[in-house]
Amino acid sequence: FPPGHSLQKLINRNSVKLSYSCMPNVQRLINSINQRALNEDKVGTPQRTCNCRNPSECPLQNKCLEKSLVYKASVKTDGQTFSYYGTSEGEFKSRYSNHTSSFRHESKRN
Repeated sequence: FPPGHSLQKLINRNSVKLSYSCMPNVQRLINSINQRALNEDKVGTPQRTCNCRNPSECPLQNKCLEKSLVYKASVKTDGQTFSYYGTSEGEFKSRYSNHTSSFRHESKRN
């Protein structure tokens, strides 16, 4: 602490003994933390693309955890087929779950 600071009497060169050979280089420490933060998605465990209980019955061929996708739903009623195109900003699985919960819970309907 600089002269005149309130903690200068307690913490100074004479009261704190620190060996620089035992301490890591601060710049190297900051760089390693930054590199880990930048590369955490690139290395490590592979990202899961499906967490269905039965992957063979996944509606999106084991890609239900994909983010930001466009999907097409075909609805068949009375011999007619209608197509619906939609997008999901987050994971498709959470979008589908919110969609089906509106059928079960009246408070979640539009």
